Amino acid sequence: MIKLLIIADDFTGALDTGVQFSKKGIPTLVTVKTDIDLNRMDADLEVLVVDIESRHMDKNQAAQRVKEITRWVRTFGVEYIYKKTDSTLRGNVGAELTALMHECHNCELMFIPAFPKTNRTTIKGYQYVNGLLLQESVFAKDPFEPVKNSYIPDIIKMQSDVNVSVIDYKKINHSNDFSSVFQMHSDESTIYVFDAEKDEDLKNIGQFLKDQNKLKVTAGCAGFAEFLPELLGLTPKPVKIKKNKANTLVVSGSINEIAISQINYAEQQGYKSFTLTPAQKLEKHYLETLEGEEFIEEVIKKINNEELLILKTVDSRDDIQKCIGYAQKISMNQEKMHLKIAENVGRIVKNILNETMIGTVVVFGGDTVLGIMKAIEAQGLMPKREIVPGVVVSTVMSDAYKIDMITKAGGFGDEDVLIKIKDYLKEGE
Repeated sequence: MIKLLIIADDFTGALDTGVQFSKKGIPTLVTVKTDIDLNRMDADLEVLVVDIESRHMDKNQAAQRVKEITRWVRTFGVEYIYKKTDSTLRGNVGAELTALMHECHNCELMFIPAFPKTNRTTIKGYQYVNGLLLQESVFAKDPFEPVKNSYIPDIIKMQSDVNVSVIDYKKINHSNDFSSVFQMHSDESTIYVFDAEKDEDLKNIGQFLKDQNKLKVTAGCAGFAEFLPELLGLTPKPVKIKKNKANTLVVSGSINEIAISQINYAEQQGYKSFTLTPAQKLEKHYLETLEGEEFIEEVIKKINNEELLILKTVDSRDDIQKCIGYAQKISMNQEKMHLKIAENVGRIVKNILNETMIGTVVVFGGDTVLGIMKAIEAQGLMPKREIVPGVVVSTVMSDAYKIDMITKAGGFGDEDVLIKIKDYLKEGE
């Protein structure tokens, strides 16, 4: 029986949160489908993670999606809801948190946005990445969604008129003090933002919230989610992991500087790569051309020769402008460009899977993951474990393709992350 619903705004975020439960043996399903009959699901399933793909929607659409999924799941008696947010506060954070709070008829929501394992910390209400204020990090340079603010209450209030209160957990010594914090805002809707710098802070905050019976509706990223299994009393089961030993294909659709650096490092360590051209990324019928057929044949030849291969959408950030120029040439809406790229990358990967044996697809970027999932008509993913924080191994739920998928958000991981993934795949079971 499903006890916890997690609502995510992109697919890699959904996975790196869902794996916090499955790696502890708690049956978890990650999907984009909202037409599932929960009464017919496996009785052992306790956690459902739904990616509503709202990261790039306008705030009103995003809020409506949150309301719809919340209303739907509450009819099945799901007890707990967790709104997964991006650890760098991208997307429609204010609109989505407010929509969840109101749809659950709550006047308060507990928000714990830190993810210390990936160097995302919250100090006095400000979000930091690798010790830098969010607005000074690489995420401020995102060409599609630059982050211009680090103070979380201000980020929320850009899309919401609710009250926002920052709580320094370390200054709360006992439950009476903690209760008084909430009483201060009892007459108005309030989102409480909790400071946290270490995993120990997240654990202690969780215990305080449990003691105060305030875990029914919470929000944060994968960091706080890691402590929810014990806090919510979910039932662990033995974990069995069997690796798929067939060939591996790496696909990077991320334009984040961290991801580009990781790909460059892997190339220095022996990986070969193809950089997709603007036509390959944007032309719907490219694969039906002779050039498209020859491209797939060349990729498959390298895979069959057991070469370490990467398909990537950019060599550097400069390639983005080339793609924008090509989109203008073919009269494509620039705002939809990232979705078209993900769709075409999905088609390319499907053609490769149809022509050769692939055991594992490694994917950088949430849009790219979803593009591949849609292309192969997968129902969802069953996360199994983390190789390192933010790098998730899952089994693809598909009748046609028996593959594993290793996913990573663009902005996560050390420079040698692909080497760590390769080493994991080579290890004994």
